Amino acid sequence: MLIQHFSGMRAVLAVAASCTAAAAQAGTPVGGTIVYGPLTSSVPTLGGWALLLLALLVAAMAYRVLRGRVGGRLLAHLLVVGGVAAAGLAGRGLVPSAEASAPVLSLSSPSGASAHVGAGLVEVINVTPVPQKIQAILPDQDSTVSATAPPPQCTVGLVLPPQGHCYLEFIPDL
Repeated sequence: MLIQHFSGMRAVLAVAASCTAAAAQAGTPVGGTIVYGPLTSSVPTLGGWALLLLALLVAAMAYRVLRGRVGGRLLAHLLVVGGVAAAGLAGRGLVPSAEASAPVLSLSSPSGASAHVGAGLVEVINVTPVPQKIQAILPDQDSTVSATAPPPQCTVGLVLPPQGHCYLEFIPDL
């Protein structure tokens, strides 16, 4: 009788242990970590104001060259009017803004960092002023990187320019 009591107790303990393991597994977060960092070499570029001054200098030189030619006076005036019109239209919202359907993960550290991403589709955006390289994509224990994310997909080695984006999706293992 005592032996039957212990075997019944073992069954109860086995059921309790399996329920506890299932509950612990259900609470495990699904997703992964993305590790990023800046490129090792920087490329010198002109700032916005320097580019504007360079464009004005080229426009002034083109105007002077065209003005001196026979029949070039009209062409020079058309160049000026076209440039003013293009500059005026550039500030308008000609292209409507797109609504993102996926949650956004902002890469915000210029020196690089890592960020945890939950399950599902995420848009990864580089909001730093320097290009960022994706150095690693590490799924959590019970998840996998999906190959069905829309393009451009985040992959190890991908370089995101400032304001560049890619998509990453973690799915739970079944």
